[in-house]
Amino acid sequence: MQHVYQASAGVQLVQNLWIDAGIFPSHFGIETAIGKDQWTLTRSLVAENSPYFETGVHTSYSTGPWGFGFFVLNGWQNIRDLNSNKAIGTQIQYGKGILTVNYSTFFGNEKPDSTPRNRMFHDIYVIVALSKVVSISGIFDIGWEQKVPGGSYARWDGASLITRLLLSSKFAMALRGEYYDDPQRVLVTTGSPHGYKTLGYSLGVDYIVSPLATLRIEGKHYAATDAIFAREGMPVAGSTILTSALAISF
Repeated sequence: MQHVYQASAGVQLVQNLWIDAGIFPSHFGIETAIGKDQWTLTRSLVAENSPYFETGVHTSYSTGPWGFGFFVLNGWQNIRDLNSNKAIGTQIQYGKGILTVNYSTFFGNEKPDSTPRNRMFHDIYVIVALSKVVSISGIFDIGWEQKVPGGSYARWDGASLITRLLLSSKFAMALRGEYYDDPQRVLVTTGSPHGYKTLGYSLGVDYIVSPLATLRIEGKHYAATDAIFAREGMPVAGSTILTSALAISF
């Protein structure tokens, strides 16, 4: 079941109040596992290090421009629970006109029952559609996890800023700047002195072949504090990647 992204069912309890159960897209960030719908070809570091999907039960309520959600989950992108505890999450979203603002949280234990360590996570993003041509999104994530059961917490955080330009009915461009800092290697294991401390930027161009197909190309560069990448078998502090894809939906 690890490759299932969405398999859920829901019922409307009263007007604007829903309860859903199963596997559903996570309530963090603007990036999902569905490539064609993303502003950029590759995902940001904050997206790659937070859940794309969740399993459990969630309730959602909307009124006017406001939306609220409460989640009881099997954990951090888990279909099968790793322990006897459940994680909880919340979501508050405001969307009106050109502006969307979202604040989501997560609290739970991601370790076995024998060595429980609480994890707390906050995700904030803003989307502004300046015009039909220009849209901007800003994302900031920060989290903490206990180093040992009942002990102090290790922190990580990251952010990305993405600008999307719809140049014509056939061409679009996306520019991204980002950073990620996991100094105590909570989510990203490096074995290096400063952990995963990285700056990145990318430029991508899309050719919209049809409503069902998009041809994409993206250049991306990462610059890390430590030599955490590999080139020709040797550790290096920088990584440059050129990626292309044909995204098809049906």
